[in-house]
Amino acid sequence: MNMITTNLELESTVQELSLWEVCIELDKPTHNLNVLFQENPLMPGILLNRSNTYVGMISRQNFFEFMSRPHSAGLFSERPIEHLYNFLQSEIFILPEDTSIINATQTALQRKLESVYEPIVVKSQSDKYKILDIQQLLLAYSKIQALTLNRLQKSQQESKIAQTDFNELKQNYTKLVRQEKTLLLSTIVGEINQEINNPAKLIAGNLIHVSRYIQELVDLVSLYTKHYPEPITEIKTVINQTKVNSLINDLPKLINSTKNSARRIQSSMDYLRSLSITNEIGEKD
Repeated sequence: MNMITTNLELESTVQELSLWEVCIELDKPTHNLNVLFQENPLMPGILLNRSNTYVGMISRQNFFEFMSRPHSAGLFSERPIEHLYNFLQSEIFILPEDTSIINATQTALQRKLESVYEPIVVKSQSDKYKILDIQQLLLAYSKIQALTLNRLQKSQQESKIAQTDFNELKQNYTKLVRQEKTLLLSTIVGEINQEINNPAKLIAGNLIHVSRYIQELVDLVSLYTKHYPEPITEIKTVINQTKVNSLINDLPKLINSTKNSARRIQSSMDYLRSLSITNEIGEKD
């Protein structure tokens, strides 16, 4: 991964930013993606190759959001990555490496709401591909804005621009900074939502199956108790040790408590996300 440069200029391009180039072949098992993401917790996505030739990209957010759904891991973990990639059919945003940071930011933010925070694939002149985190792009854009203000201030001193014009420039800059802070906040909220809400959804989904399985086991134990009221000594000992009746009564309560906790987590994350969206709309207005 390239390190982001601190010497950004107004004309700086995306190739000067922090770029990821971790790649994997499409015929590898899907669970290998999880390994790579765990090894690189800040990596926004992984490049996908076929015979060492670029064919696409899968983002961290799309991967974990899909794999956290019930049965997804069981269906895709051992199958080739190509099956998952074809199923997701993700829209990939590609930019030439000589695209200016200003133009790249403006273009990236025009994407659909559901993909505006997805990473960007950067293509070099030699057909090499790397991945740019949208957060890195926004941070670089903010630095260029600060540089712009600094140059405007110097220009105002040197050419004695009218104070009213300079105040207008400062107001425009303040508005741009506020918008960028809002976008960064939305990015952070999106990441928190992914890391907390998706596992909560997985827990809630699995509890549906767990409840059914437990009820089936309880029914089975009830049938044994009904038709074999006098079990052998060994079974009686186990029944006394495990307190079967208390276990049968407490299990539904435990499951319902866990369900309610998962729902509260989801509700809290939905509320946090709605606040972020409301704030973003307010800034745009």
